[in-house]
Amino acid sequence: MAYNNLNLMCWNCRGLFSSISCLSDLLAEYKVNICAISEHWLRTYQLHVLNTIDNNIVSIAKGVDMHNPESMSCNSRCGVAFLVSKDIVSFVTEIDIDSDRIIGIQVNLPNVQTFIILSIYLPATTQPHQLYQYNVELLHEICSVYKDMGSIILMGDFNTKIQGPRYKFNPTKEVGLCIP
Repeated sequence: MAYNNLNLMCWNCRGLFSSISCLSDLLAEYKVNICAISEHWLRTYQLHVLNTIDNNIVSIAKGVDMHNPESMSCNSRCGVAFLVSKDIVSFVTEIDIDSDRIIGIQVNLPNVQTFIILSIYLPATTQPHQLYQYNVELLHEICSVYKDMGSIILMGDFNTKIQGPRYKFNPTKEVGLCIP
């Protein structure tokens, strides 16, 4: 098989169960090799559902209860994952990242550059600013570690808003992170 084209897709579910049918159709229609999923809202024991979306994919995922799977209550609305087509899954390795908001894979296709792909769900503006800042710093650290290993692709929901509380916009300058 030739690996000249890699079809990537990003899907912010806001709850996977309401969008499985549409997601399945899009994966097939566009022959997606890797789909980054953010905000799936699945607990660890529910992650197997990701493998039922399409017979041609394998999931790599983190549950919203990643740090406390035995807890009976879980109000978190995060969760990140990848859906990887079976024809390239043998060339994909999960990156160990201790976060329920960032998941990463390394893709080493034959005769193609290496890709580091991160699926991200940064905290919404309703969450404490310190949590957002922590995750941005973690993302920066991950990119610093992997920058010389291949091309880094960031996909997901960054929860940024122009003119929102985290960013300032000046039409003569770039958009930048506001760190108090």
